[in-house]
Amino acid sequence: MKAARLDRVRKMRGIVYVPSYARGPQDSLGVLFRHDVIRRELAFIPALGLNGVRLWLQISAYEATPDLYLENLRFFLDWCLELGLDVHLNLFDSVGVDPEDTEARPITKAEAFRSSLRNRAMKVLFRIGQTQDLMQVPETNSPLALMAEFWMAGPGYRHLGDDEWPRCERYVRAIASVVRDHPSVVMLEVMNEPEMATFFRRADYAPVTRFYKAMLLCIADAAPDMPTTIGSSSLKRFQQADSDTGRQLDVISFHSFKASPKGLERDFEKAIQYAAATGDRPVMCSEWGTYPGATDEDQLRIFRDCLPVVLRSGAGWEVVHLIAGYCNGAMASLLNTNGSMRPAAVQLRKTMLGVG
Repeated sequence: MKAARLDRVRKMRGIVYVPSYARGPQDSLGVLFRHDVIRRELAFIPALGLNGVRLWLQISAYEATPDLYLENLRFFLDWCLELGLDVHLNLFDSVGVDPEDTEARPITKAEAFRSSLRNRAMKVLFRIGQTQDLMQVPETNSPLALMAEFWMAGPGYRHLGDDEWPRCERYVRAIASVVRDHPSVVMLEVMNEPEMATFFRRADYAPVTRFYKAMLLCIADAAPDMPTTIGSSSLKRFQQADSDTGRQLDVISFHSFKASPKGLERDFEKAIQYAAATGDRPVMCSEWGTYPGATDEDQLRIFRDCLPVVLRSGAGWEVVHLIAGYCNGAMASLLNTNGSMRPAAVQLRKTMLGVG
């Protein structure tokens, strides 16, 4: 069963998805879950010519309403099966603010910048300015909030210690009980971008490594036929995680937001070479496309120039993001909230389906 799933990973042409009603993964499958929205928005994916979806799960949301969370996860997976979509699930995520920080007083990005950031380069990086001044973030005095907004990390840096592992393992086993035999699921991601746990923090990275090594062992025990990976912000970061885990990860997963075709092609080539040298594992570029804030023209240019590169690579890939909404990736979306296509989505659909 694992070999068949790995073959499907190689053929995955997917997209990152956060429901339009969700501020982050904490809202996707919990009490805010909307069956009608999930049905409508997932149906856009095959209509764009894609065959897979990447979804973040979230431990705090699961713990708030465990039975409801698992019921909603089953609905999500069943609908993906009906649509013919392969599913890649993230269990933990180091991007975002810690759970307790989402309860902080909301302030505008303009206020956050004035209070905690003085660097013009940082202002450009997070696209702070006229377009985002009114958007709200938690008042944490951290630059991370300008990027993550209310996106909740899971479990969060403060919750990576050994004393938190039992609750995390209970969550992993509960999720595994739903997904391990579900025909739509092809991969479990132990953690997304673990290196982000210490982003803008003067903090020790060792707890992050210990955590994802422990959770990988738990997944292997709870769902032995399920391929695993760690989604890293670069191939170099993945290689470090791969070494830390004794090359027990089944899929090589990296992110690349190179805007030039040559730069993106080099990233794919290096990943494919690394795969060939380390057991011929599948390669998955699980995030590519544009950062939030790109204009229609910039997004279209990247898709026009770079989509042929990812198709030629023969590797699996997932583009960022499906649909606009409340989350921090909304401005990188291909679709507006009503389903209307940005120019890059028209280009994608034309390339994948020959439509238009």
